[in-house]
Amino acid sequence: MNKCTCGNFKDNKYLMCLDCYNSKVESENINNWLNSLKENWLNKNINNIVSLFCVDCDCYDTPFSKNGNLREDWSEIKEQTILDIQYKILMRNKYEFIVEFTIQYENEICSAINHIKLNEALKCFYLKQWYMCK
Repeated sequence: MNKCTCGNFKDNKYLMCLDCYNSKVESENINNWLNSLKENWLNKNINNIVSLFCVDCDCYDTPFSKNGNLREDWSEIKEQTILDIQYKILMRNKYEFIVEFTIQYENEICSAINHIKLNEALKCFYLKQWYMCK
């Protein structure tokens, strides 16, 4: 047995310890979920976006609103000219994370800070958003 880069013991036949492996898998799953959201957002595919969320998702479009209609809330993207969307994960703890989206519209740039929680099936069951345009 030797040590992983994190300091935990690992079996010689593995590249990393189980904790690091699980963290890597969780990180990849989060990035896959975010990339799916981003691509469907850019392509204005509301059905695919809604499929990333639980039916009973606690969704706050603003810090003070609650339980909007996901399909209705996302339908506003149909009328938007979005040139690009970038994201940066600011904090992650298993399947709970805070991410900043930077949305480049035709005439402005907006930032959305989102607190997101995914369940084991990688469906969002909680989303709270802070949104501001420049």
